[in-house]
Amino acid sequence: MLAAVRDRDAASRLFFDWRSFAEVGRGLFIWEALVTAAAKGHSNLDDASIAVAAFTDSLPDPAAASAVTAERPLSLAGAAALWSGWVNDPQALHEALVVIRP
Repeated sequence: MLAAVRDRDAASRLFFDWRSFAEVGRGLFIWEALVTAAAKGHSNLDDASIAVAAFTDSLPDPAAASAVTAERPLSLAGAAALWSGWVNDPQALHEALVVIRP
């Protein structure tokens, strides 16, 4: 998926860090949703809608609302970004994502 998005807009930057993304004001910001328990909807589409609403509610600083922190994360999003060719720094494997939990 990331490779296809990159192919459509190779000039855009990919961000894992909200503050860096907000400073630039454009690009693709990668974050994660944790939709579980009572917050779950009836379908994957419902869960995605719930996650986006929670992200929107966390603005202007979703990083402050992140539900998970990690000292030494292993980022699957970073691995996907490396695989897609969007980034080439192996540090992407250790990027902590903003995790929004409705």
